Amino acid sequence: MQTEQKITVFIPHIDEITWMGGKQYYDNLVHLVTSHYPNVSFCETSINHASFFPKKNSLTNRIRRKISGLSYLEEYQKNFQNYYLKKAGETIPVIFTNEVLTKTGIIPYIFWIPDFQFLHLKEYATTNHIKICEDDSRKGATLADKVMLSSQDAFKDFSQFLPEFISKAQVVPFAKKISPSFLNQKATIVIGKYHLPDAFFYVPNQFWKHKNHMVVLDALLFLKEKGLKFTVVFSGHTNDFRNQNYFDGLLSKIAEQNIREQVFILGMIPFADVVSLIRESVAVINPSRFEGWNTAVEEVKSIGKSLLLSDIAVHREQLEDDGKFFNPDKPEELAELMIKTLYNWKNDKKYIGEESAIKKYGILEKKFADNFYQLLSVSAKIIRINKLKFF
Repeated sequence: MQTEQKITVFIPHIDEITWMGGKQYYDNLVHLVTSHYPNVSFCETSINHASFFPKKNSLTNRIRRKISGLSYLEEYQKNFQNYYLKKAGETIPVIFTNEVLTKTGIIPYIFWIPDFQFLHLKEYATTNHIKICEDDSRKGATLADKVMLSSQDAFKDFSQFLPEFISKAQVVPFAKKISPSFLNQKATIVIGKYHLPDAFFYVPNQFWKHKNHMVVLDALLFLKEKGLKFTVVFSGHTNDFRNQNYFDGLLSKIAEQNIREQVFILGMIPFADVVSLIRESVAVINPSRFEGWNTAVEEVKSIGKSLLLSDIAVHREQLEDDGKFFNPDKPEELAELMIKTLYNWKNDKKYIGEESAIKKYGILEKKFADNFYQLLSVSAKIIRINKLKFF
């Protein structure tokens, strides 16, 4: 049997404070792909690619370019290539990133576009931010060898926004299982830690405006007016860089609706605690108006916990017929689902189906690893086509 060529995948360093979902995505990618493909390794890099540009006013550099015959951009490309070839050593380098790179030359470049929210929710961002997103998507698709998308919904947007690059696009939905090590924590300890009631719904979303926390608060008010007191726990980063007043607006609404005793806002908490809250909750709610392919949904799926999801295309794609969906603009629909789900939760065993769900989810993990590896293999051929000698 022929030995598979070793590949080093270079990924960017992600700050989990600014983009927790992205940090979790890359970490999960590394774990799953290396688990199934030992010939693949990953290298996180925070290199400033601008450092590969030669100094225009340097006499030495001007003389060197004159002798070599290389242009300014060609010298940048040479420096870029040499850096990654040296870092990769005796392996094939492939760059996988959501960042726009210039002139990667013979180094294969896979550009990841998580979603096209900027096309759909323009009211949630500044004109400048939207333009940056549009420009980066176009530049990345232009310069990359392959473009990876996380959902068919994103592929649909890509085909409409950037149809000239459709041949580069490949859909690779990701799987994100909760590690067994996090399932060993005694969940009831966490309930006491945060002083939570026995029955609560959980929303583990960062406090970004498009995540649509407001519909959950309105659902609580709807239930309260019916004489029903439900509890919802929220966790996640409380800053929305695009809408700085969003979190304060939520706090004001909680006070105005007099539902403070029904709402627990925990902010950033350890992931082990997130897992325990998922397991102990009645159900996890994702009310988002837009997603690329939601990480929390995959985690909840992996242990078979109930999900109440906004009825958007990507949620239908993730859950197919297994989810409970509500219109993100209709809190009464969410409220009715919460009533039914609480009734079922009280009458069933909390963790029924967890073991079988974990086993079943392994199929999706392997599929994700296989699809990503197939994309890597195609990209690695770019170097072979250029007849680069590694050994």
